[in-house]
Amino acid sequence: MFSNAQDLELPKEVVDFIFTQAPNGTVSLISLQAMYVLDKKWKKTALTPPQNTKDSLALYHPKGLNNNNYIPLYINNQLHLVLNGGGYVLKLSNNRLERIDNSVDQKNQIDAAHVVYKNEL
Repeated sequence: MFSNAQDLELPKEVVDFIFTQAPNGTVSLISLQAMYVLDKKWKKTALTPPQNTKDSLALYHPKGLNNNNYIPLYINNQLHLVLNGGGYVLKLSNNRLERIDNSVDQKNQIDAAHVVYKNEL
């Protein structure tokens, strides 16, 4: 049996990112500056910079924007990023990552389960 594999490099400018797969199977990388969607090659969409301090606190978290720090969840087919440990919740909407919670970085639920039930976190 033969198997073919194809190497696909990540976009060169991407350093800190979250890797995610949408419910429809689309693979994406989310960075602070852009979203990259894989469709035979990476297609880049620029993201609007944070609009306020509340958004900036979550986006520029000291541990970085990555899959160890944020858990990607889809609610109503919309990407949400939940801080591992409890606290910040971001939503990707209109090419912008926006913080939608009023909590603090709790750090008391590291690697806890995140559940979406009836389209609520």
